[in-house]
Amino acid sequence: MHLSDGLEAAGRPGRVGRRPMSGTEATRTDTGGSGEAGTEAAGTHAGGSGEAGTEAAGTHAGGSGEAGTEAAGTHVGGSGEAGTEAAGTHVGGSGEAGTEELVHRRIIEYEVRQRGDGFDVVGRLQDQRPWAGGTTSPMVLHSMELQVTVQLPDLVITDAAATMHRFPHAECRAIEPAFAGLVGLSVARGYTREVQRRFGGALGCSHLEHLARSLGPVVIQAVASARARARAVANDGDASEEMAPGAATWMRNTCHIWADGGIGEQKVAIGWRPGRGAFPAPPLEELRTESPADGPRPELSEPGAASG
Repeated sequence: MHLSDGLEAAGRPGRVGRRPMSGTEATRTDTGGSGEAGTEAAGTHAGGSGEAGTEAAGTHAGGSGEAGTEAAGTHVGGSGEAGTEAAGTHVGGSGEAGTEELVHRRIIEYEVRQRGDGFDVVGRLQDQRPWAGGTTSPMVLHSMELQVTVQLPDLVITDAAATMHRFPHAECRAIEPAFAGLVGLSVARGYTREVQRRFGGALGCSHLEHLARSLGPVVIQAVASARARARAVANDGDASEEMAPGAATWMRNTCHIWADGGIGEQKVAIGWRPGRGAFPAPPLEELRTESPADGPRPELSEPGAASG
């Protein structure tokens, strides 16, 4: 089985100190230094050599030969740099000019719950525009959910439903029923390609299709997690795996660690087991110093199909 197919303020005090300076400041500001002139509002600070700065209360500018304008709680630093930033962002460097502002955030999450004969999987996707707000320019542009039921042990999808909670067009929700077409697919070899064939492009919704396509590796990880949990329950919290001969082949060529004859297989051959010892697992050479004699190459049995 292959897993490779798919499966992710105002008021900050500021002070910059350089060499001694001379300056004139309003109440509660500091003066002193050489070769510098500065004017500040109460409670603010300017520092540097050959620098001129004007700041709002609680902000700060620093550097040599630098000019900066900042909103409360932001920073501009560097040499020969000019920058303007929105609150909470940073621009730094030498000879650099830039404006930095958080313009987009995408959140994707999956939850898998196990019941007697399978998994209930929920995937959620949300696109946010942190700078926006209101009716015509909403902060949350997309908010969508895909729920599927996967039976064990063959990993066949037996139920699927898509729901759009937030969407840009009134007609967007018309595509929701199409994702019931996931039913009957096995999260196995060819799953990703089949999802793309059925729901890609004009046949579906790109965001729901992304959730469906990424679901395969999530289910495979859930299989491993469920087995680890079962071992922990049975062995008083010990989730380590004995891995009899043939127990790891399903991972072969799923990533560079588990390349055929690669690091993962070599670790198994010298006695390392998932869930045993430190996490992450130590380097191969370190394990070899503890177990110098390599055993036979492991032969892996498949716990399920790959999601390719």
